[in-house]
Amino acid sequence: MKILTQTTHNTPALLLPVYIFLYIMAISTFLHINIRGISGKKEELIQLLNEKNISAASINETFLTNKSRINIPGYNIIRKERQSRQGGGVAILIRKNTEYSEIDYGLSLQQLNGNEYVTIRMKNHLHHLITIISIYCPPGTRPSAELFQAISTSDHTIIMGDLNAKHTDFYCNTTNTNGNALKQILNNTSLSIINTNEPTYISPATANLDILDLILCTPDLASKLLQFSTTNHLSSDHLPVLTTFSFHLQATPNNKYNYRNADWETYRTHIEGQLKDTSTTPNTTPDDLDHQATLLSQILTQAREETIPKNTNKTQTQSLPHHILQLIKQKRKLRQNYIRSQSP
Repeated sequence: MKILTQTTHNTPALLLPVYIFLYIMAISTFLHINIRGISGKKEELIQLLNEKNISAASINETFLTNKSRINIPGYNIIRKERQSRQGGGVAILIRKNTEYSEIDYGLSLQQLNGNEYVTIRMKNHLHHLITIISIYCPPGTRPSAELFQAISTSDHTIIMGDLNAKHTDFYCNTTNTNGNALKQILNNTSLSIINTNEPTYISPATANLDILDLILCTPDLASKLLQFSTTNHLSSDHLPVLTTFSFHLQATPNNKYNYRNADWETYRTHIEGQLKDTSTTPNTTPDDLDHQATLLSQILTQAREETIPKNTNKTQTQSLPHHILQLIKQKRKLRQNYIRSQSP
């Protein structure tokens, strides 16, 4: 505070970096990846973490054991190894100098039903408490209703994981038993899935695209969603998933918006289009940055109003119009052909 006061009084021009710093601190980007062996992909992971300025990362299938040692520069590692057999393992990477604590829900092995998880509660630079859970549901297991119920009791919660749960409501190609189980869990909690139709998995055998890695969060965090995307940065059959939140957005009552039925693809498209229209605006003074911050908040609020339905007295099941579903299928096919053509 002392430095800021002196700068304000003596050299107003130097306030610009301070405004930029505070603006950046309000943005948090989280990464999820089923890495299928972290040790052999360590360098790729480090590059991705630094390039995307990741606040925290969820890692599934670390393949680490109790004897494994691994260091990721700039990050603390909170990890749980699979005890009964080889493979599996989950971890969360959190930037050093970030205040956090590990959480255990005290569930029995029977209640967990084979689910592997690790949970932390972190405090971001604006002192918001955010609960982060990395979950892996190995093949042959079902999502644990008890675990998700325990998770959903906290605000500002994000869940990232390969749940091996497919459902056409989640933009997956098909529906399986895990998908039906997860949908039932969602019906009994306030959690919602924020994935768009971006594939997160490429079959090594057929190169078919699908969605296995899901991002879920509580309504208060969903209202701050800025961007959801995938990238090809790591050599795994699972694609890294990036989720960015802006804490500039004002909080809204949890029951006002129906985030479970939000059209996240249109939400993202709307924001990207509006940001392109403002990208040429000069930002040379603190007033310019204040204006841009206000404009960003307006863009996000408008996107929310246009793409996220409000709750009504009656709970209704909403589905996308047929022509939208057809466009989604066409986009999936085009992306699949693109990725195939880029494969060696």
